[in-house]
Amino acid sequence: MNIKQMAEERRSRKQSEPAPAGTQRGKCLGVYSISSRKVARVLLASGLVVTAYLTVNAPEPAVNSNVLVSAPVPCPDQPANGGGCGLIAE
Repeated sequence: MNIKQMAEERRSRKQSEPAPAGTQRGKCLGVYSISSRKVARVLLASGLVVTAYLTVNAPEPAVNSNVLVSAPVPCPDQPANGGGCGLIAE
C-alpha cells in the first residue's frame, strides 16, 4: 500500500471520536535516527505527511501503528520562520 492509497483510506474513514485538543491523529510510516535524534514520518488523518520528533522517553512506535502528534512547536534545527514540528504523544 503506498502513501497515496493510505491517505485516501484515511480521508474516507469516519473517526469515532476527535483527537484531544492540540493533537492530531495519524499513522506511523517509519522511524529514523537523524543526528542522535529519533524522528517519525506520520500520515495525519487530514492526508498530510509530517516529520515528528520523538520525545526522549517515548516508546518507538511501530510502522502502521496509530499515533497522536502534538501541535507544532519550534524545531531546533530549523530557522524561526521555518514552521514547526510535532512531538509524538502516542
